[in-house]
Amino acid sequence: MTAPAARTGPDALTLVERSWAASTPGDTVASYLDALGALVEERGTPAAAVARDGNGTLLTPVERADSAWHSAAGRTLSCGRPIGELWTGVSGSDYLTEHWVTATVEDPLRFGDSETASTRWLRVDGELALPEDRSLFWDASHATLSPDGSLAVVLEFRPGRPDLTLWRVDLGGRVRRPVLDLPVSVAFGGLSVSADNRWLLAGCRDVRLVDLDGHRETVLHGITAASWAPWEGPSRAVVATGPLEGPTHVDMIDLSTLRGSRICTIDTRLDSVIVSSRGELAGVAATPGLDGWLPQVLLIDPRAGVCEPVLPPRWECGTFRSTDRPSWTEPEPPEPAQVVLEPGITASLRPSAPPLRRLDPDDGDLAEYARRYSRRLACLRQSSGSTALRAELDALAAWRELHDPSAPSLLRRVAALLDGPVPGHR
Repeated sequence: MTAPAARTGPDALTLVERSWAASTPGDTVASYLDALGALVEERGTPAAAVARDGNGTLLTPVERADSAWHSAAGRTLSCGRPIGELWTGVSGSDYLTEHWVTATVEDPLRFGDSETASTRWLRVDGELALPEDRSLFWDASHATLSPDGSLAVVLEFRPGRPDLTLWRVDLGGRVRRPVLDLPVSVAFGGLSVSADNRWLLAGCRDVRLVDLDGHRETVLHGITAASWAPWEGPSRAVVATGPLEGPTHVDMIDLSTLRGSRICTIDTRLDSVIVSSRGELAGVAATPGLDGWLPQVLLIDPRAGVCEPVLPPRWECGTFRSTDRPSWTEPEPPEPAQVVLEPGITASLRPSAPPLRRLDPDDGDLAEYARRYSRRLACLRQSSGSTALRAELDALAAWRELHDPSAPSLLRRVAALLDGPVPGHR
């Protein structure tokens, strides 16, 4: 039996797409929602952020919004939440929460208790990656898989805190632990784990190299984007350098020697660059769009030094579309081998204490979460999505009680609201 041919080009690429459904002067909440009908129909989903392949095929289930999506070694990682429609009963409410910030004041009955970008669920192959109380993150803006699919890395933002928390998630042992805090700007670049599961290349402009085992990091000055290229060698990476306004030089370098070779030069700035096992290149560039800037995933032709967007930057209805978080779908992992770093890079690594993640009844985050959670429960009384959200609410309540055992049982409140017992609890 002949093995299927490896996918190439757009067929092998996945990305996260967002549509910027900005309102126009004179719109009301009602007229804005009516105007969204054409966009929802064209996109095939009412979610503001979803995963697609390079041909535009929707990968995210229609009842969910995803902020991250990555396939490796036959596994698929996603980070998402239920769409706002399940909470509000109104199609397009995801767009509303992102682009109409006063909607909760103008129409509090429908949108005052709407789901916002406060929580995300980490899934592998559609199932929760960890026990329910540990698969819940706050605003998990970015996540990726290791090449062998055994490890996930998640960037989590929490309200009131200036940095992102970097989490290492062992999918086999189903445990997670914080590694260190990183600047929020890291979320605008790429995330790439080495073949030995130890080193992370993260961010853009000034790319960071993070030791996932030792809570150490360093800045690779002069490198504006980077990702590992394990099929070329365990210590090899594809990197971008150049001024912020472009052009960008794309090189293949060996981080054990800092020697490399030029792949191509393109006339734009790259905030992310990735290479497949077949040598195909893709990246994220800032292109003209809403307010003069919009990220787009580009396919790069290294021979000609040219690039073009994978998907059109506008829908037929005229709405802007942005794309980022690209990843190549690799059916087989590279050979595991240890990364060796150039002595100067090793010497520049500095220890960073793991983040303190203490939650108690006086914690500001916990109080905010309890407030939002209670509002969502109240919203469910008039929501048509109660059945679909039973498992979601069960996990939310378990998480809440885990971190605040002194609080009244939210599980009982869920059962009362849904007129029946919550599965798995008494």
